[in-house]
Amino acid sequence: MIAAWMLYSIALGALVVVGATAVEQTVRTMGGPTRRVWATALVAAFLLPVLGVLLKDSAAAVEVQGAVVAASPTAGVVMDGVDALARLDRVLVSGWAVLTTLLASTLVGGLVATSLEARRWRPVELDGVPVRVSPDVGPALVGFRAPTIVVPEWALELDPAQRAMLLRHEQEHLRAGDPRLLLLLAALVAAEPWNPALWYIAARARLAIEVDCDRRVLGHREADLRDYAELLISVGARRSRFACGVGFSVGRPFLERRIDRMTEAPNRSSRLHALLVAAGLVGLLAAAWALPQPVRAAKISNQLPIYCPDDGTKELGLEILTAFERST
Repeated sequence: MIAAWMLYSIALGALVVVGATAVEQTVRTMGGPTRRVWATALVAAFLLPVLGVLLKDSAAAVEVQGAVVAASPTAGVVMDGVDALARLDRVLVSGWAVLTTLLASTLVGGLVATSLEARRWRPVELDGVPVRVSPDVGPALVGFRAPTIVVPEWALELDPAQRAMLLRHEQEHLRAGDPRLLLLLAALVAAEPWNPALWYIAARARLAIEVDCDRRVLGHREADLRDYAELLISVGARRSRFACGVGFSVGRPFLERRIDRMTEAPNRSSRLHALLVAAGLVGLLAAAWALPQPVRAAKISNQLPIYCPDDGTKELGLEILTAFERST
């Protein structure tokens, strides 16, 4: 039933994506932070398939005198689908284990390698901020237990105003606890690497983390939008080596979106939009609850003694109903 449960998880994840997209749009129009929206969405997409099975009664049939009786036409279709997909379970579980092991090993290996390399980087105090200077890594926060700001050699040659904004960006990441949030995102994706919804949500969360950080930096009086955008472009044009951490520049597509978000004007009068989104979320929750769950009749098979006379069709129906009610 693993294959059917995977499909169930992907379907729930798609509903979470729709809901999170609507919530993010509402929060953005109000000028609020969005990284928590996508972080919550990722946790929800990961946990809902498990909680749905645990909290919602998924009994679909009863077994009476060796015969399986479906509780409804939908339940029968679901059981047939589960049985049809069951032949894929072993292959999918093996592939799942391989992918999770590969991603987890890559993540842990990258963290260890970066931590060991960081010990060789020169510690300095830059404009009153303790940092480590690397040949070609950064600007970034490296480490998760005790994150360290890392800047490349060329950052020392920036003019004081640009350097101050660069350092403030990394300090804002540090204050917000973004390195730990990124580690959580990576761990959840590695746990279910087959779920495209988790990959999509993690990418949106990664962008939201940077956008929120940009917003906090620009919230300071001395920060100038034009100068900050030019700094983003300048840093993005340089090819710094990747390290496991939170980076100032995370790719050209992200930079374009971040600059676009900076120029958005908040609209705090969108209460009607917020109400519509709330109503839509209620509908999505109802759809998620009604989504057929992958179950097998064997899960709810019972061994109740049943008396059924040769011509007692009514009595058999009552026994089936009683058995089903007790199984639920």
